[in-house]
Amino acid sequence: MHSSKVTSVGLMVIVMAVMLHVGSTAVYGSSSKATSGKTSEQSISSPFEWQAHLLRAAYEGASTFPLVPHIKNRSRAQETVVNGCVEVGLTELAEEMADGIANFRRGTSYTTIALHYIDLGKHDQAERILKKAQLVANTDDGSAWRSARVRSAMARCFARMGQHDRAVELMKDNAISLSGDGKALADVLLSVNRTLDEQLAVLETQAATGEFEQIKAALWGYGGLYKKHYSDVAKRTLIHERLEAAAKKLPGGILMEVVMDMTEYVVQKGDEAVALKLIDWANELLGNASASLYRSIPLRAQLASLTTRAGQKAEGEKILAKAMADFESGAEQLKTLQRAGTLRSIAEAHAEAGNVKIALEIYRRVFELGTINPNIRPRIVDFTDSCVSMALHGVKPDASLLARITQIGKELGPAQ
Repeated sequence: MHSSKVTSVGLMVIVMAVMLHVGSTAVYGSSSKATSGKTSEQSISSPFEWQAHLLRAAYEGASTFPLVPHIKNRSRAQETVVNGCVEVGLTELAEEMADGIANFRRGTSYTTIALHYIDLGKHDQAERILKKAQLVANTDDGSAWRSARVRSAMARCFARMGQHDRAVELMKDNAISLSGDGKALADVLLSVNRTLDEQLAVLETQAATGEFEQIKAALWGYGGLYKKHYSDVAKRTLIHERLEAAAKKLPGGILMEVVMDMTEYVVQKGDEAVALKLIDWANELLGNASASLYRSIPLRAQLASLTTRAGQKAEGEKILAKAMADFESGAEQLKTLQRAGTLRSIAEAHAEAGNVKIALEIYRRVFELGTINPNIRPRIVDFTDSCVSMALHGVKPDASLLARITQIGKELGPAQ
């Protein structure tokens, strides 16, 4: 794992961040569902029925990866589907699928579901599923860091419920480095009772280390503080200035992600004037970057969605048209395993802008692009990601696309 030198204050923040972190690489123990690659049928009422169908198809696609030697690929793809189920509110289906994950990602999948229950105020359900996560964390496969990731994710759940003693107990023996997980750091800053000056001092210490990952963590921390103090114009202006100063030490692409996240928050707040200023900043960053099409097109598509939702529909359509033109003219420059995902970002932007019919036709192309790679691994990943994407963005497949999705799913053979 990556390690870096940090000051005592920075190290303290990282440890705290771990305490509230839901690891992106989590879990243990397999089940018959996991090894069979099938999910059981369950009754799901409309309007979730078609989304559940897509998510089941995605899970079964992910499960075509054989456990040996593809347990990592299989589990990562399965966890993506579990996260999708949680996001659309299908928690029972999510838990059913999580039960079938065969490695340590099973545990963090449980904690993702638990966090959803906590947000709904269903702490009894969260406690129930955290017991399942604990069983995963107790599994000893010779890699302590895997169990540590699960415990860290559990600690975040307990902290969210206000059970800080349990969270600290879980973390006290967890020797794990976040490698600058800035989003987790932002969670910490939002949960710890400190003044803004104290929080800014912690971030300045992080940035002063000169280490790439620590500066990156500080940027995400500033983004979190910006959202926390958004209603106070003076405070958010100060935070914005500190963010810009810290970002000078890193490539613009990393700052771009943070600015996009801040913009999404402001758009949802309905503050169009501020959102458009942030969008201008993001556009400037994108213009100054020398990103590949694989990176620039999804960023441009995301900017188009934000611009449209900030009240500038014509400008948003213009940006999205530019993204599509870049794809059409440069698709051959992309590796075959990059094409479906790149075009998928444009479909998602259209869906977010309310252009569902256009999004549907683009998704039709996305599924076909996902079949062209001779390697089965990217085909499985593209199929899974596309099914989840449609479900999350509310794009219901018509009969012909649904039939094609079913056919592609059946044609996914075991990866070698």
